[in-house]
Amino acid sequence: MKKNIFIALAALMTLAVSCKKNNIEKTDNGNMNPVVQTDNSSVARLLKFKKQVEYYKANPDVRDSETMSIDEAVWNLENLFNVTYTFPEYSYSGLVTQEFELSLGADNGRVLSSRVAALYEELKDGSRELYANDGFTENKGFLTLHAEVGDTRGDEVLKVKVTTGERTDTPSHEFDSLVEWGPFMEGDDWIYGNFLGKCDGTGGFSDAAQEIAREINERIGLGHPSFNSGERLAYINRTRIPFTPNKYHDMYCTEDPEGKCIVWQDMNVYWNYYRRIAYYLIPTTDPDYIQGEELIHVNIYGNHDYNAFDVENKWWHEGTAEYGERVMLDKSVFGDAVDLIEN
Repeated sequence: MKKNIFIALAALMTLAVSCKKNNIEKTDNGNMNPVVQTDNSSVARLLKFKKQVEYYKANPDVRDSETMSIDEAVWNLENLFNVTYTFPEYSYSGLVTQEFELSLGADNGRVLSSRVAALYEELKDGSRELYANDGFTENKGFLTLHAEVGDTRGDEVLKVKVTTGERTDTPSHEFDSLVEWGPFMEGDDWIYGNFLGKCDGTGGFSDAAQEIAREINERIGLGHPSFNSGERLAYINRTRIPFTPNKYHDMYCTEDPEGKCIVWQDMNVYWNYYRRIAYYLIPTTDPDYIQGEELIHVNIYGNHDYNAFDVENKWWHEGTAEYGERVMLDKSVFGDAVDLIEN
């Protein structure tokens, strides 16, 4: 399917492809939700749970009757881990998300506090193994952990997603947003997905979806405001929100059964539009978005034969955006973040 690109600087961009399209708004490079939040009640909850974990670790033979709800257990596990072992203040040039499960050991919707403390150690062990083997060898960083309750063969389990990657100080492509309309330049032509590389046969282990996501994620860390040396950045209350073609009609689609190539001009169009989804459309239209939360990262991938709009034989992009509530932690209370491999 041939696409014609009409570039209008400092104006809206519209892409004519086989799907119905809306106008694409040009955006800047900064974080579009620059709200600093400090929730003292959440910090108090985390400190209480941290003390519980330390107590049961020091006294493993103690039998307790104290319980907490499953929701409270998941909140404690996810958020204490994230304020202790993640580094959201950095930019990341490459990210990978991996998954594992843990048995909750719940009874009638409640979990023993000692079991939750043990789960925290299991959570660390499982995350450490995936982090150590994520394929990145230099400037490694742990960006985020997301946990939710699921069911596996009738057993309530904790489904865990960990996102780790390679830290960077500068984006892979520098560009002047007042002059250029995206980070991709001539020659940045990529196959839509499935790690099929560039259109010229090079660039294996990546694809258009991966490159677009990387160019978005690299700039998230650059948008964080400065903070004093006695504080550090953390995110709590994470929310993962999917974006699919049936929710956003402007998602990429093509009927080309051969090349499935996205040329560099189109790469910039989709980069702008996926940023618009993550920074504007989800926060203003998705009921699962919690107002005031900031974008942490996006994950985009290619999908063949997605039957949105009852249209078959298409290649689509879809993905998830993860958001969180920013808190500035006092280092005198929480200390510095810890690299999980070293602890």
